[in-house]
Amino acid sequence: MMVTENPDFVIEDGVLIRYRGRGGAVSVPSGVTAIGWGAFQGCGELTALRLPEGLERVGTLAFADCVNLRSLEIPKSLRSIRLNAFRGCVSLEDGSGMVVVGDVVFSYSGPGGRVVLPPEIRAVGDGAFRGCRELTEIVFPEGLAGIGAGAFFGCEGLREVLLPGSVRSLGDRAFGGCRNLERISFPEGMTLIGDWAFEGCAALREARLPETLSAVGRYAFYGCDGLRSLQLPEDLRRVGDRAFCGCAGLTEVTLPQAIVFTGLEPFSGCTLRVRARRWRPLYGRLLKGCDVVAVLTREIGSVPRNYRREAALGWVLEPDEEDPERAAATDAWLAANARSLCGFAFDHPELLDYLCARELISPKDLEEYLREAGDRGDVGARAEILSYQNRLGAREAPEALSEGEAEPAPGEGSPLSGLVFAAAGLPRGWPSLEDLRVWLARYGASLSEAVTPETDVLVANDTEALTPRHRQAETLGVPVVDAGDFSEIVGRFYPDREEVTVPGWVGEVPPEAFRCLRTLRRAELEPGIRSVSSRAFLGCPALEEVILPDTVERLGRDAFSDCPSLTLRGTPGGPAEAWAKEHGVPFLPTE
Repeated sequence: MMVTENPDFVIEDGVLIRYRGRGGAVSVPSGVTAIGWGAFQGCGELTALRLPEGLERVGTLAFADCVNLRSLEIPKSLRSIRLNAFRGCVSLEDGSGMVVVGDVVFSYSGPGGRVVLPPEIRAVGDGAFRGCRELTEIVFPEGLAGIGAGAFFGCEGLREVLLPGSVRSLGDRAFGGCRNLERISFPEGMTLIGDWAFEGCAALREARLPETLSAVGRYAFYGCDGLRSLQLPEDLRRVGDRAFCGCAGLTEVTLPQAIVFTGLEPFSGCTLRVRARRWRPLYGRLLKGCDVVAVLTREIGSVPRNYRREAALGWVLEPDEEDPERAAATDAWLAANARSLCGFAFDHPELLDYLCARELISPKDLEEYLREAGDRGDVGARAEILSYQNRLGAREAPEALSEGEAEPAPGEGSPLSGLVFAAAGLPRGWPSLEDLRVWLARYGASLSEAVTPETDVLVANDTEALTPRHRQAETLGVPVVDAGDFSEIVGRFYPDREEVTVPGWVGEVPPEAFRCLRTLRRAELEPGIRSVSSRAFLGCPALEEVILPDTVERLGRDAFSDCPSLTLRGTPGGPAEAWAKEHGVPFLPTE
């Protein structure tokens, strides 16, 4: 360590640690490269100061409270003046309360309100306006190049800041804690936003980043709850740790293509729709810690598997109808993955609507969607899926036979055709397993003796039981359907018919079993049916006749709503006649 011998100064290795002189006009010795923390602080007798050429740095509070300092000469070599270096130097202030040295504003002690910086100013020093709560507007001159660390920290009166086109960088915490700041205008040409630059600016709702920006510092927009959308410039290269962490209102972000570095969880705690021209490998790290709802990109093939379903939703939200080849490829992917998308589709109704409208859910996968609707109690979604199922079945129905044409095979055209069922015991409502096997065969389905890899559905009275068949189904990934839910399948087997017969073993016609079957004209319920649920035949405009057996004890209030041509037939004086009178529907006794 080299200590310079001078009774007025304590200098160690070129750093002036402390001034011990009597004040007046002082010249700092040559060879000093830095003024240390608080070196002249509180020297009330200091009136003039000459700093030597070769000086590069002035430390925090270096000349603070030198109240009589009126003259200051600074060298061209000076590169850095730290926070509050000239705080309280009231004799250096101009008439507005600013301390200006050369072309830099170092401190302000004025009354606030609207402040206009002199035209010659090229920089705002560290902490220059820090904590000035009365400041409501700051007008920067064209030619200003930089704003130092903490320059406007805690200026709670600021609501809008317009940066001139000459600004190239914002220092750390430059506008941190400006909790009422709503809007800031960044100029093109700006390249850097420092660490914590807008931390705690909860009211900030508009911050359009310039295309020239290359780096966003750590925690730069931490806690900016008011931000709703953010477009990161295409050429942005670096995003610091948790740069946008805690931006609770942020819902959409456009990601940059040029990104080469991302810090720890920049969007931690955010729920986002993400836009990207093409997926980049670094995006996974960039989005770590946030909930990605949708990925909007035209290059779905570039998106990794763990974000593919979000990309599918993004396509649904903004489909590209002008690119039919890409649309077809996307629809093919959706169709191939419809089963795995089931829960996600219910979380995002737009995707469910798209899958149904485009008819991308296979008949086999519809059972999974119906179970999901039942588990969630989502009546609207269930109705939509049933309507789609009815459309699908109607279109797959065989056309009328020509003279001499062979009768189609049993079950041909049925949504159940080709499905393999298994049963864990005798399902409720069935006389025997043989009756179930015969009944399934009518629709092209089959009943297997055991649960095998070919089994599509296991029917059980208790889906939570631990029988060997339940365990085998779990191992093979075979869905287990409650026997009561299985009864709800009634009606889905007849989407293309004009006449249907509901077997008595069913016991009850479930809600929406025949909903919106537009070709249905006649339905006969066999003895054994005890009730017809509300909305069972909802919206069947061609339905002219329903024959009800003596065993029917209850008819739901809306069992036949929107069936304008309907006539009910049943036993006089029974529930059928009572329902018909109450709802103004014609009634005829059974023959």
